[in-house]
Amino acid sequence: MTQQISDILTVECDGIDLGDLKVHSVLLEVPKRGEETKQYCFTERPTKEKCNIMTACWDGFLSKYTITQGRRLVLTGFEYLALLPQRIEPDSANESAKGDFWLGLRASNSKENIYIPFIDGKLVLDKNAWVTSRSLE
Repeated sequence: MTQQISDILTVECDGIDLGDLKVHSVLLEVPKRGEETKQYCFTERPTKEKCNIMTACWDGFLSKYTITQGRRLVLTGFEYLALLPQRIEPDSANESAKGDFWLGLRASNSKENIYIPFIDGKLVLDKNAWVTSRSLE
């Protein structure tokens, strides 16, 4: 199976180093074994006509996120993949995620996921509150 291209994450917040972790999801709750995951739904959506589904990108687009200095997760835009030399113009967005949710991350060389909680829209800095997929088994 082709590995999926990760969404794009920029971290502006001091004191947060996510190393080589890549975003794979924004969830309402940590997934439980055998249950369907519940995705966080942003109101801003990609332009359907620009989406280009391929084996490395089943959604046909990449979401761009920023963790702000204030520890908030903001959806900042959408990138669309195209075969070179074509280029599809990206779309910008500006939507802060609200409420309680989890940011799902994974290192490119690992199958283990890390879930970082956000409470009232703010990233929880205490790494003891972060969950790994291994701890869910």
